[in-house]
Amino acid sequence: MNSPVTIIGAGLGGLTLARVLHVHGIPVTVHEAEASPTARTQGGMLDIHDETGRPALEAAGLGEQFRALVLAGGEATRVVAPDGTVLFDEPDDGSGGRPEVQRGELRRMLLDSLPDGTVRWGHKVTGVRALGGGRHEVTFADGDTAVTTLLIGADGAWSRVRALLSGARPEYVGTSFVETYLHDGDTRHPATARAVGSGALFALTPGAGIVAHRERGGTLHSYVALTRPQEWFAPIGTGNTATATALVAAEFDGWAPELTALITDSDTAPVVRPITTLPASGYRWDRVPGVTLLGDAAHLMAPSGDGANLAMLDGAELGRAIAAHPGDVEAALTAYEQALFPAAPRPRRRGPSSSTPATAPTHRTASSTSSPRWVRTDESRPSPTLTIPARGGTADDRPLPRPRPGEDAMSGTTETTTTGSDAPEAAEAVAERVLAATLGAFDVLACYLGDRLGWYRVLAEAGPLSPGELADRSGTDPRYAREWLEQQAASGFLTVVGDGADSTVVGDGDGADSTEPRRFGLGPGVAEVMTATDSVNFLAPLTRFVGAAAVQLPALGAAYRSGGGVSWAQFGPDARTGQADMNRPWYEHRLADALAGVPDLHRHLDRPGAAIADLGCGEGWSTIALARAYPGATVHGVDPDPPSTAAAAGHAVAAGQTERVTFRTGDAATALPEAAYDAVFAFECLHDLPHPVEFLTSARRALRPGGVVVVMDEAAEDTFRAPAGDVERLLYGFSTMLCLPDAMSHEPSAATGTVIRESTVRDYAARAGLTDVEVLPIEDFGFWRFYRMRPR
Repeated sequence: MNSPVTIIGAGLGGLTLARVLHVHGIPVTVHEAEASPTARTQGGMLDIHDETGRPALEAAGLGEQFRALVLAGGEATRVVAPDGTVLFDEPDDGSGGRPEVQRGELRRMLLDSLPDGTVRWGHKVTGVRALGGGRHEVTFADGDTAVTTLLIGADGAWSRVRALLSGARPEYVGTSFVETYLHDGDTRHPATARAVGSGALFALTPGAGIVAHRERGGTLHSYVALTRPQEWFAPIGTGNTATATALVAAEFDGWAPELTALITDSDTAPVVRPITTLPASGYRWDRVPGVTLLGDAAHLMAPSGDGANLAMLDGAELGRAIAAHPGDVEAALTAYEQALFPAAPRPRRRGPSSSTPATAPTHRTASSTSSPRWVRTDESRPSPTLTIPARGGTADDRPLPRPRPGEDAMSGTTETTTTGSDAPEAAEAVAERVLAATLGAFDVLACYLGDRLGWYRVLAEAGPLSPGELADRSGTDPRYAREWLEQQAASGFLTVVGDGADSTVVGDGDGADSTEPRRFGLGPGVAEVMTATDSVNFLAPLTRFVGAAAVQLPALGAAYRSGGGVSWAQFGPDARTGQADMNRPWYEHRLADALAGVPDLHRHLDRPGAAIADLGCGEGWSTIALARAYPGATVHGVDPDPPSTAAAAGHAVAAGQTERVTFRTGDAATALPEAAYDAVFAFECLHDLPHPVEFLTSARRALRPGGVVVVMDEAAEDTFRAPAGDVERLLYGFSTMLCLPDAMSHEPSAATGTVIRESTVRDYAARAGLTDVEVLPIEDFGFWRFYRMRPR
């Protein structure tokens, strides 16, 4: 079959092009992989922009038909906090300034405007090749072929036609949408329907958010955004709707029920929509005779409302260029591509730039057997120290004072008071320490934003970027991106590269950069520490602990006054994922070797039929690691936190460990059967428990003859000492901000806290009937100490 103009893809851009060509009397054929116009849903609501989408529809002669599709009230916008508090509420003013339509209805309008037979359904492209002279042959999955003198790739993110022009492929930006629907919301889900309102609802936090739109008939259509690696979403595609829903809902634990209902009450199975963008090198291409691209095939970007509008504008501009140059395909394509890639951006176009990304920095693997330097004990000092390698600085950098062991923690001397002329020096020393702590606090919070917004990941994958490029790739605001990049560079985490390093970046009136000469790249080691999830140096999760505590500071102050607490659930997903993701590489890469280094314990468990319980399993990484270490054993994880066990189940599916690994939500003190296990493990949870003796008693009763209890908990000093080393200070930080308040949220409570000393562990064990306690010879395992406990 031959066709002078062949369009691949019946999306909004391709159909707009076909319609404009039809208006000008130019025959066209559109090939679409979908079997029919109703083969799948076409996305949610779309606001049509004055400078892009509207002119395109007018060029297609469909302005009046479009206005009939506008959803009344659809321009209303509401922003809420996770607890449902309304932060911003703008009703639809009726002006029609940002008319909202459903994508499916807009596509149907375009299809109905074309002659029958224009679109060939079920024509999936499997290959394209150049025949010379600007002619191309397209091969389809059914064996059919088409030869054309003008081939237009309107076939979206994974365009087959793009390969004729560029080797660029879409890259995952670190965030995915999970799509859900609630039908008949006003009747079946009135609270959620009221929360969404008549238009769009936004509930956004760093790394997680919910965007919902009201559609015709009261349907509530949601996109749940999560910044996670792509493999995290693997359980959602397994067909187990309950597991998939629980995995996603766990990330919104503590959110208002009218918001989480958009996830948990979905009438459809959740569908993952990974967000991808084209790398910078794919934004331009050299002119190739007889072929061009439009829409996502040409300039794929993170969702911002611009993509569909720009695709329609591309189609209209290309159609008018072809009509303006009858018989001269190359003149038409040259004019179109010059408009597509102007010296200055088209209105609202926010795609990748033309810079070439540098190779992403590599990181070390976690295969070495010794601990990182930042967690290693410094033998020259009587207590553990965080020996963090210094970042590069300028010649006039002055080190901030730190007390030495034996010195007073505040004054830097062994005196407990200062008088006379010594007082000003002591005050200056304290002021410098407070300044240093403040700088560190701001650094950590900025690192938190970089982790949760996916900025470190984007920089690791793409290399040095300008603020605008980073914003485009991450779906964030360019003005905020610029400030964060400069803060990170000022603090030594990022480097400034390129000829524009000394140039001034000028902001225009709406907060966007009018010029962006500077590019910023990750400093040495930053990619590993902030993005390498499999490395024991991965400390991005540590910043989440700080973020979780910062949000709860008012509640912590109230608890400190009243003697109450702040529960683990109140700290939210940041605390839960912070602990899980920080401990994960230790479990995955170090636990099996650590246990194998205790030969009698290893032999006891490394046999068919062994049964292991993992109490306080959290998100299940320790449970999965035990199953991998002992392939003949069954391992049962137990945790009182439902979001944690839901996430654990998803991780087990992704790890292929569902046959021997199970999880249950419950109180370990009452949930264990007697005489059922050869070993009961408790990883980093004893200090959190309100009833540690009852917990260990239950673990003892669950042992088979010859069984053991293994506890891994913090390696605190044997006795209190001030000033303490850095590790002890870190443990007190966790204790004051997170662990002790969680323990004291229960009544009564042992109120142990993170600084759990060996004598305390031995006391709890003895009172539980586990009188044979030894510290296992496992070294270089983070901040933790292993205890083996047995009844006599």
